[in-house]
Amino acid sequence: MEETTICQVVIPHYIDRVAISKQRRAQYYEEGDSIPQKYQSDTERFKFIPSPGGILTDISTMEKIIKNSRSVGKPRYWRIAGNDILSGIDYNLRSKVFKEVKKYFYEKFRDVPVIEEQYYPLSLGIEFYDMLGDYDLDNLAIVYRKCLTDALCGNVDFTKTNTGRKNKTGDSIYSYIPDYEKYPKKIIDDSVVYVRKIPTNFFPVEREEDRHLVVTIKSLKK
Repeated sequence: MEETTICQVVIPHYIDRVAISKQRRAQYYEEGDSIPQKYQSDTERFKFIPSPGGILTDISTMEKIIKNSRSVGKPRYWRIAGNDILSGIDYNLRSKVFKEVKKYFYEKFRDVPVIEEQYYPLSLGIEFYDMLGDYDLDNLAIVYRKCLTDALCGNVDFTKTNTGRKNKTGDSIYSYIPDYEKYPKKIIDDSVVYVRKIPTNFFPVEREEDRHLVVTIKSLKK
């Protein structure tokens, strides 16, 4: 089958993590925790308040001792590895990760023209150029393929709409309609009628600054 390239998008330093909280909360040393030696060596200054079962406190200032001082106040990120999606990641967290990656992909394709019907079926090729690490390509593909195809279909954000129907308990039934006005479709659909191939390849690079993703859309029209 002849393949004709329609467009190719190169994404430097592509998204590999998603902020799941704006800032991390402070965590404090509690009685029973492993306490750093610098606090253990000055028991007159650092005490658990109340005692027993309290929080380690600098009694000269009455400030609680922060356990995660290096990360407190900073955003918390979820690293996209793919295997966690298979191992029972929390539904709300998974939804947040997928939504952010879809939005990211869509913005990279926002200026790409709509693929006209004459070019279908399509191949959507994904090439990862990244550092070698402890992750599996097939697991990565689960996230990036799904988010890429959904983004190209405009299935990025949804409007909650009351259907006017009730369930057995009398609660309203809602449907979620894609916001095509904000995220217009780039391809008709991602079913096998329209997308026949999603080849995924990995190419190692030696430097972090060389990380990038290449998405190539090709026509498989005979």
